[in-house]
Amino acid sequence: MQRRGGFRFSGWRNSCTILCLDSIELNPLCVPQEILKRLMDEFSDEVLKKNDNIKYINVGTGGQTPCIFGEKIKSPESQRQGTPYGDATSQFCIKSRLNPEDVQKLQVQLTGLTEKAKNQILYLAPYFDSTEFSQDMIQKMLKLLTSSFFQPVPQLPPLLTATDFEPLTFDEYQQIPEDKKTKVSTFCKLLNCDGLESFIKWLPEISE
Repeated sequence: MQRRGGFRFSGWRNSCTILCLDSIELNPLCVPQEILKRLMDEFSDEVLKKNDNIKYINVGTGGQTPCIFGEKIKSPESQRQGTPYGDATSQFCIKSRLNPEDVQKLQVQLTGLTEKAKNQILYLAPYFDSTEFSQDMIQKMLKLLTSSFFQPVPQLPPLLTATDFEPLTFDEYQQIPEDKKTKVSTFCKLLNCDGLESFIKWLPEISE
């Protein structure tokens, strides 16, 4: 629980990469919305600066959370531990690790894609060291994201690379030398599960 003059909030993490504030409780007479927005931006900047693994900071739309953080997130994060109180059933994104300039550049690269496809790539972009995606990589990402048994996406690691989106069947994986199998991430294995039968095959190779 964090308390500041005139408002307070509590938060939870759904994994090592997402911090969600359940909601903001405030006295609007003490904290004007423009000041609250600035304080939450500063708080988010500090959290992102000190925690490399965190990619997004969200806030629940319930409680007294004002509508000052843009549009609601299309796929809100879920609380994995503890008792959810419902304030974060829908969420705003306060800030992500992807800066606005990179978002604009990436949106140019994604010209021509459906809105759903754009949102999928933009959501994953903060997990990469570089957002200079080739068109070939974008198509690989979208194909696997569409066909994966795990929707909208398997649990994300702190960092993604292009190799995490290489198409790989279980039979192909079996042909890989043992010393190279360790380089295939759990995320890649899960992403390449295209159904329950496929997942059952992969399951003994998923250690995390």
